[in-house]
Amino acid sequence: MPGRQVILYDKSRAAIDLGQPYWFDAWGLDRHDPGTQVWRVEVRAARNDLAKKVPKRSYEAVEALFPEYIQRALTEIRYVEDRGVHKNISRAPLHPLWKTAIEVANASFDECAPPILEAHVLDLMRKRRIAMAKAQTFGNLNNLLVLEGISPEIAGTEFPRLAAERAASYREELGEQLHFKKLSETEDRLSFLTSAADER
Repeated sequence: MPGRQVILYDKSRAAIDLGQPYWFDAWGLDRHDPGTQVWRVEVRAARNDLAKKVPKRSYEAVEALFPEYIQRALTEIRYVEDRGVHKNISRAPLHPLWKTAIEVANASFDECAPPILEAHVLDLMRKRRIAMAKAQTFGNLNNLLVLEGISPEIAGTEFPRLAAERAASYREELGEQLHFKKLSETEDRLSFLTSAADER
């Protein structure tokens, strides 16, 4: 994406599909309500487009450009009603959603308190990762036991013992040093989630 993009999509649908329930907390909406719908208008500025307007792309320079950049994008790129009715598309009336987007863009860009606390979002993400890790771990263990020829009856009855044996075998094959290295790398990669849990 070298230039500028303006994207319009159903953010509520995306939040459900991507497993991000914290968005509904931020909006104060019921995610299970079939009438709930949130549309997002997203303006994206890519490297080449920024280079034309802000040769020195410091954070302060981009931040200063931001309000005008958003406003110009929403003015030059339009979402209109009755597109097929007007021969001259520039005369087609703006869609109400686009009018709202422009009004919000023209409003103050002063910092304001986030609608939902970061710690709450990270906690939800951590719990979701834990649930995914459990499902993947024990699902793969089931696959391993079946592939090794262990019957479902024995695997089900002896599951804790078989799991412990495979864990010990994995540790032995990998070696204590390499296993510790992998655990440390995983801890570093997920520290943004675990540190949030420690702070509570």
